[in-house]
Amino acid sequence: MTSYVRDAVAEAKPPTEREQVLINHKLSITPLSQPMFPFPKPAKLDPRSYMEPHREPGSKAIAEWNKQLFQGFDGGSKDHLVSGPLQFRKKPSVAPPIRPGAPTIITTFTHEEDGQGRPFEEYLPRTRKLAETGEMVIFYTNKKMRKIIEDMRPNDPYWHVVTPWDSVWDIPNNRHQRHNFTEVQPELFKKFLNPGPVGRYNVPRLSAAYNGKAYCIFDGVQRAPFGAEGPFMFYDAGWFAVGDERSPGFADIEGANFIDDAKVARAVAFAGDTGVVVGEYELDLDRGGDGDGAQQQRDGPPFDVNHRCFTDPDCSWKALHFLGSSYVGGALGMLNYAARFMQTVENMDANGRYVGREEFVMSDMAVRYPNTLFSVPAGDTPGFHREWPIRDCHSARWGPDDLGELVDPVQTLFCRFYQPRRPNLPAVPGRRRLELREQQRTPPETPQ
Repeated sequence: MTSYVRDAVAEAKPPTEREQVLINHKLSITPLSQPMFPFPKPAKLDPRSYMEPHREPGSKAIAEWNKQLFQGFDGGSKDHLVSGPLQFRKKPSVAPPIRPGAPTIITTFTHEEDGQGRPFEEYLPRTRKLAETGEMVIFYTNKKMRKIIEDMRPNDPYWHVVTPWDSVWDIPNNRHQRHNFTEVQPELFKKFLNPGPVGRYNVPRLSAAYNGKAYCIFDGVQRAPFGAEGPFMFYDAGWFAVGDERSPGFADIEGANFIDDAKVARAVAFAGDTGVVVGEYELDLDRGGDGDGAQQQRDGPPFDVNHRCFTDPDCSWKALHFLGSSYVGGALGMLNYAARFMQTVENMDANGRYVGREEFVMSDMAVRYPNTLFSVPAGDTPGFHREWPIRDCHSARWGPDDLGELVDPVQTLFCRFYQPRRPNLPAVPGRRRLELREQQRTPPETPQ
């Protein structure tokens, strides 16, 4: 039991009305089922109107998920998903997995000459470091950048460059968002109560890039060019740093240290087919954190489901619990995450909430759709190395013996008396390795 839950039980305070909703929930895993806490205003758009699943996705399970998603939806050209026989591939469309258990990494970088975001020259070496890992990558970019990206690993089938759109604004869940991200969202940003988040969160094209991640995840898992059986990972193309510009040793995650397949398998088995594992920020925002992860404080209270960041649009930026730069999951877990993320964005848009940064959406999604986000907690664990939490999910930087803690954040962050469907996994420090074989072969049961 985490210290937060233990302390709350000791206080013996009765659950609040919002906590009781989570304690009693029986939420189905249907991809677009209604959220636990309904928004006052209905969303103007259903993501199923712009989600375009592949007619022959990478597995039968994905095809069945598509059918479940579109059942009862007037999908026009998507009617075949609910009326005809299932169509799916039985083998990878590009190449077999590079090794058993290797994750398929999905990433995106659609640079445009608009003066927004980091300089192009800064992103290129970061992207090359991702290329140099030699891992299986589905790389989404705009058509102008295709050759630049392909030349980083020429004629390599495992460096799979996809250019379905000319611009970040052409990504299907962004086609209707240009006015929102350029006009509406900046006005919402100005209304945030101090201390507000850093200014780089208020950049229209970057907001569109963050939003576009969810669709690229959805599309990438549908494609599954290296097969849908292995794990999937989203990884920001700019997450690598060069030298020590972001933190000492940050650039050490490369080559053989980048992926520990057993750690990835452990996280995927923990999340099951309902969601993904992400890392947590470590911030006490009420005491002056600037909202970008720079200020680390360990003694602040968690922002539980009762905090006004979930109900007051003017301080919704404080719902900054999760790192959106990297996360892992199985095929269905990633699809559930992507569908619910897009639905949550539409709901937040309709209710005047800021959606310009994916982490703001993640916290709302975590409390409204339990079993969609699982996490690596921030903070120190005795005897265990930790720097950026998500690395502890999959990086071999610290050696094979450090296994990070994996938790259900509804229990550890948001609801005092919540009992997760899957027991949290403690960290395993030192010279001891968990036996992972059975866990990899037998994922936990799906909560119903």
